[in-house]
Amino acid sequence: MARKRVALGRTCRVLAASLARKDPLNLRASDAEEWFVPPKTRLDAVVKIREKDEDTARIQLSEDQRRQLAAVAALEEARSRARHDARTSGRAMDWDLADRAHQRALLDARIAEHAVTAADEKVGTSRANYVAAYSKAEAMRRVVETRRSDIIKEREKAEAKQMDEMATLLFGRE
Repeated sequence: MARKRVALGRTCRVLAASLARKDPLNLRASDAEEWFVPPKTRLDAVVKIREKDEDTARIQLSEDQRRQLAAVAALEEARSRARHDARTSGRAMDWDLADRAHQRALLDARIAEHAVTAADEKVGTSRANYVAAYSKAEAMRRVVETRRSDIIKEREKAEAKQMDEMATLLFGRE
């Protein structure tokens, strides 16, 4: 591969075009127009806050969904213990002990059902919180994009006006 060097200024050197395209640090002069930094607005801080709230709500939703899955797994385990019948022929004391263990397993299954219901409700509220945070963040992003496009249009309009004035002055010199 041949190395072609093009000097931009005094210190910036760029390798062949194929290498420059893959490496964002080595840009050609023609690439300068392709890279665009969006203008800053006063609402950027609000967008960051809304996105932080959105991320927090998303993390809370994922934790609640994980807890819901754990509660469902605990319910299935409690139900399987409640279905198991350990009573066998034997002494009355063994039968009584097995019956009390079965009653305790049924109680554990009911408690696990309540835990699943509570987890479902918590996931529902977390999902609603996330949707609200997402919609607020998305609304702010749209407002910022509108403001940015207005700023860009104003800059382009001012630049076109300046270029027209320069062209008028140059035309008048001739």
